[in-house]
Amino acid sequence: MLMRGVVWCCLIGGLLSPLPALAEKAKARTISVSASGYVMAQPDMAQIGIGVTTEANSAKAALEQNSEVFQAVLAGLKKLGIAAKDIATAQFQVNPIYARRKSSGGYSRNKIDGFRVHNKATVTVRDIKQIGPVIDRAAELGANEIGAIRFVVSDLETKLDEARRAAMRNAVRRAKLYAEAGDAKLGAIQTISEQFHGQPRPVQFGRAAKMSAPAPIEPGQRRLGVTVHAVWELD
Repeated sequence: MLMRGVVWCCLIGGLLSPLPALAEKAKARTISVSASGYVMAQPDMAQIGIGVTTEANSAKAALEQNSEVFQAVLAGLKKLGIAAKDIATAQFQVNPIYARRKSSGGYSRNKIDGFRVHNKATVTVRDIKQIGPVIDRAAELGANEIGAIRFVVSDLETKLDEARRAAMRNAVRRAKLYAEAGDAKLGAIQTISEQFHGQPRPVQFGRAAKMSAPAPIEPGQRRLGVTVHAVWELD
């Protein structure tokens, strides 16, 4: 009798419970909006790639020459006020130099004809006015490769916060406009994501050369932007 009662209770319970399809809440209506905000920023720092390449008959000689020149370049930069913490090795390579030789059988083959040493550092210049003097001094002391100059906005996040607020204001305004036009009301916000754009492009330099006057470098202003993607429920 107990088992029969349990069975009946299960059946009654099943009949009284709403079917999953009927119980499922109607899918909420949503609106998705993307909007951008921008701010102008003045770069106040720069990162410069400065390198020394030397060649010699032996790896040892190429290394010694490279070390001598590179140490002189670093010492000169430090005298200009560049701190040791702002000089970081970016690349160091020792490679053989091959030359084609003809063998006794008439076939040409590659043979090591010397060695090339390349040492490159990334130098952070915290005073934008020092970019020209730093490049010129490095070239005078033997640096024969100046890489790209990357201008930096030191308070980038603070500047981006202004762009973020502007982007979100634009997104809310658009969302309200679309909701009202569709005879609905803007509900709770569900998701927010962002995308940053407007990173300054590096200024490219080639081989270094001695200059009679400091190189004129102007960072200009940069337009930094943030795009937000937001989703709201519609009431």
